[in-house]
Amino acid sequence: MGLCLLLFLLGLICVTQAGIYWVNLVDHFCAGWGILFAAILELLGICWIYGGNRFIEDIEMMIGKKSFLFWLWWRACWFFITPCLLLAILIWSLITFTPPK
Repeated sequence: MGLCLLLFLLGLICVTQAGIYWVNLVDHFCAGWGILFAAILELLGICWIYGGNRFIEDIEMMIGKKSFLFWLWWRACWFFITPCLLLAILIWSLITFTPPK
């Protein structure tokens, strides 16, 4: 009940004349930057802090043994492809950043 009331009160901001500004502000700062930052932290946590080998062992415990090529693809994604793409997206976001008006 308390959560419903809180979200109702937060939703009232969206129906004012400045509502579209608030929606754009939240969309601009929370959706893009927050998700990108969370993805980078998750990738760092799994691959470099917890360890790729331990993560693969955990997955194999859950789904069974897979071929070497299967894990080679996932290692390439976790350690090279995804970090490069996230870095490119981050750089592009910083270059094209314009503050909301």
